[in-house]
Amino acid sequence: MKHIIAALIVLFLIEVLNNAIRAQQVSTLYFMENSPERNYLNPAFQPLTQFYLSLPIIGFTQLDVGNNSLALKDFIYRRNDQNITFLNKNGDVGSFYRNIRHNMVIRTDLQTNLLTFGLRHEQTYWNFSLSEKVNGMAAIPKDAFKLALYGTPDINANNYNFATLQTDMTAYTELAAGFSRQEDEQLTIGAKLKLLLGNVNISNTNKAARLYAGIDKWVLNLNGSVNVSAPVAYRVDSGYQSVSVSSNNRVGDWLKPAGVGAGVDVGAVYRLNDKLTLSGAITDLGFIRWTKNTQNFNYTSDLTYDGITQQTANGTNFQNIIDKITTGNYVSDSLNNVLQTAIVSRRSNNHYFTGTTAKINLGAEYALFDNALSLGLLSFSSIFKRTITEELTASINYRPAHWINASLSYSAFNGCFGSLGAGLGLKTGFIHWLVAADYIPAERATFSPSYISPNYPTFKILAPYNIPRFNLAIGMSIVIDKTDGERNSSSGFGSYKKNKGPRSHHKKSNCNCDTD
Repeated sequence: MKHIIAALIVLFLIEVLNNAIRAQQVSTLYFMENSPERNYLNPAFQPLTQFYLSLPIIGFTQLDVGNNSLALKDFIYRRNDQNITFLNKNGDVGSFYRNIRHNMVIRTDLQTNLLTFGLRHEQTYWNFSLSEKVNGMAAIPKDAFKLALYGTPDINANNYNFATLQTDMTAYTELAAGFSRQEDEQLTIGAKLKLLLGNVNISNTNKAARLYAGIDKWVLNLNGSVNVSAPVAYRVDSGYQSVSVSSNNRVGDWLKPAGVGAGVDVGAVYRLNDKLTLSGAITDLGFIRWTKNTQNFNYTSDLTYDGITQQTANGTNFQNIIDKITTGNYVSDSLNNVLQTAIVSRRSNNHYFTGTTAKINLGAEYALFDNALSLGLLSFSSIFKRTITEELTASINYRPAHWINASLSYSAFNGCFGSLGAGLGLKTGFIHWLVAADYIPAERATFSPSYISPNYPTFKILAPYNIPRFNLAIGMSIVIDKTDGERNSSSGFGSYKKNKGPRSHHKKSNCNCDTD
């Protein structure tokens, strides 16, 4: 039974990893200074062009999928010239369990732009964007895997804490307007104000969820809530024994705003000298108030199940109890009866708030060879509810000419699972192309499809076998640059000196910074 439960959990994880769409970013993009899209990571960054326009979908789309604990190699691997899973008799369940963090957090993000443009006016760069975002998160406590994989190994008492189990899925439209202003030769500041139009939200939070499984009784304590804002009708009975979902709405109804909120991005870039530039930003700090199609479910339970003890006290033969447990519906029927009377639920249609995933970027860049080459280091943190994920990215950035930027990076996620990333920004005429990724599969995994035929030959494919994440950003923008051929001399700064017109990257100015 425990293997069946474990298999279901694995299938659930794979399903989430493949289909769930909490917000991350492609950090390799941060130091690619000829790409207008890096303004999403720090609003103080100024594009090098005078004007840019990104068209729907192809203008900029970003996908991020991953978790903080497990990679494909933890689920399936080669042993004795065969592909086996960790649940196989020759597999390593213990290694699988040890690799799971206290909270296994699965986060994914999809962002696609509908329309984006920006233009320069003297020392200020203005930008506007309309984009669609879909974010999903699931946090699974390690005790859930402990129960599934090992059952109740202690004959006297087993304690499991599931309080950190939570899920969240949000789809919303973001309308943003921002600016970046170069104050002087050292400091550039930027900010964005955002209007958030929520489409769909499903979220749950547990204040308490604890299971005590002893030889004489099982005790389950629950206290949590589920909030839903979607054009669907949910019908849940008083004991949470059945849940039905119905919807007679059209696709367009899912796109109508069900909530309204606001967000903000703030950032700064400070150039210490001709070599070293520091930068920092807080982005996606916001909330949405859900007011339409809202349904709230609050549940509490103080369940005690002592059915086996009662049966023994009534003189039932012990072997009969074992037979009932192993062959019949004795346990499920008994638990079903207890749950129907133990769970107390309340349903309402109140308004509620959700927060967006705040992101913090702290960067340092050291320029070499007159900024044709640079070394970058970026610390990235995302904060959502009670979970924090961290990433550190080091990069080498190559800028031999204004029309091409290339970046090679190495990222470590939550202190492990390092992987190579790469990015390319290419300007061909008035079109700028972008492709960047942080976690690029660099190994070929060996597979032997014995389920097709025992004699079917093994083969190798490029797969994210050793990394728990995958992300990708692509973009295409129409750009206009009156100062074609000239680049700024510091990452994050515009192409103009104050009251001096354009400055060339290749010529070092002999004058001091301008003063008012």
